[in-house]
Amino acid sequence: MDIKSFLDIIKNRVFYVLDLLGNCIFFVFRFMHIMPKCKDIEPTQVKRILIIRIDRIGDVVLSTPVIKALRTAYPESYIAMMVRPYAKEVVMGNPYLDEVILYDKDKRYKRILANIGFIKELIKKRFDLVVY
Repeated sequence: MDIKSFLDIIKNRVFYVLDLLGNCIFFVFRFMHIMPKCKDIEPTQVKRILIIRIDRIGDVVLSTPVIKALRTAYPESYIAMMVRPYAKEVVMGNPYLDEVILYDKDKRYKRILANIGFIKELIKKRFDLVVY
């Protein structure tokens, strides 16, 4: 095993741990009621929706009916979907989406400042509802 493949394995394990940590923090916030539940949000307040599917192409494909359902439920809302670059072709051109946001996990984690900039851009978009 060469050093590059060894470093790739270590990098993937670190990302897995970070993802697991993020999920644990999210669970604690939901448990402590820091983050609102969907039933606490008034439908008339939802003007901007973000759908996050940054996993495999099959999961993105299986999530496409959600886009139409959200458009039907919130016809006047702005709906964006965040996907990985290899899954963008699945959702590009979808008539129910207003925007496709690309999240390149591999590039983003290489530079912390780029990742922070990406998060700041998402915050500026001021989404009212996030579906993950």
